[in-house]
Parts: sequence; C-alpha cells; structure tokens
Amino acid sequence: MKVQIIYHSADWDGWCSAWLVHRALTTKKLDLDQESIRFVPYNYGWHLSQSEIGKNDWVFMVDVSLPVDEMHRLKDKVGNKFVWIDHHEKIITEVAGSILQSIDGIRAYRENREQNYSACELTFLCRSENVNKF
Repeated sequence: MKVQIIYHSADWDGWCSAWLVHRALTTKKLDLDQESIRFVPYNYGWHLSQSEIGKNDWVFMVDVSLPVDEMHRLKDKVGNKFVWIDHHEKIITEVAGSILQSIDGIRAYRENREQNYSACELTFLCRSENVNKF
C-alpha cells in the first residue's frame, strides 16, 4: 500500500495537517514504511502530476483542493481511497451537490473568518471521530 499526502505547502496549517495524517498512519499497526508514504506539496495554481499516483494508492488531501476537473480525475482514479479535509469556503460551496461531496473526510467552514476552523483542527477531528480511514 502506498499513501500520497497532498498538502497545502504555503502555510503551517497545511504542513501540520500533513504531519497529523502521517502520525495517524504510522502509529497504527499498518504495514507502512517511510518509503510507502509520499508527501506531495501543493499550492493553488500549481500543476499536480497524477502520474505518480497509482489506482491502488490512498490519497489524503489536506488544507487544499485541486481544480474541480482534476479532483474528478483523481476520484475516478483512486475511487474510495480518497480522504479530503478542507476549510476553504469557495471550493466547499463549489462542489456542493456533486460527486466530490461524497469523498470521505471533513469539509467545514464558519462564516466568520476570524473564527474559522483550521485544517489541522479538522484533520485531528477527522482522525478521532469521523473517518475510519486513519
């Protein structure tokens, strides 16, 4: 099993979220070594090559999203082995009602930006309460 952790590389929220996923996966009794886990830094506007993501890989996307058409391609490629955790209102509202809404994980935001969730907070909640993928 290989795991791809795609994280928002532009701020600490993305880095911390990626670390929480890594920590959750390596502390469970899974058959994972360091070579099985790949950190994939990503920022909005960058190109993400999906050629290194296999159809049997697990994908965790934290604090970031791809353009909607690329999200669809990734979902089609890995199926239900996709966990997406995000707190950015624009993409959450953009995918509402689409197949992307069915991706495991947590997507939540608060109207008051000063009190919005952080992605690492959602990642921690996802690990402890909502998603049995960790």
